[in-house]
Amino acid sequence: RREGAQAAKEALKPKRGGMTTGEALEILHLEAADAKAPTAIAERYEKLYAMNDPAQGGSFYLQSKVFRAHEALIADLAAAAGDAAGEKTDAGDKGDDGASAKAQAKAKPPGGGPNEKSGGGPAGD
Repeated sequence: RREGAQAAKEALKPKRGGMTTGEALEILHLEAADAKAPTAIAERYEKLYAMNDPAQGGSFYLQSKVFRAHEALIADLAAAAGDAAGEKTDAGDKGDDGASAKAQAKAKPPGGGPNEKSGGGPAGD
């Protein structure tokens, strides 16, 4: 019984610290089919991120949600690319190892991310 209960708890835990793919799609106003299109994700992310820029009167909270939604969808793409690369390698094919999706996931957002303050220098300058 304990093993079943533990498995149920694990299944109910959200991935990546709380943001599910469904939540990310809702936040970015994307359809499920768009979750596999890096350009659609990037375009919507850039638009919503800029719209919620606190320096322009936007909401830091919403900008953070947009950032995390983008991060979650890019991580899903990277995982899918890694899975696909593993299947190709298993079949004896040489192919993309998902490096481009992983590099995109690590790329800084416009403005340096929601946790960085604008101003360009360390605090106290």
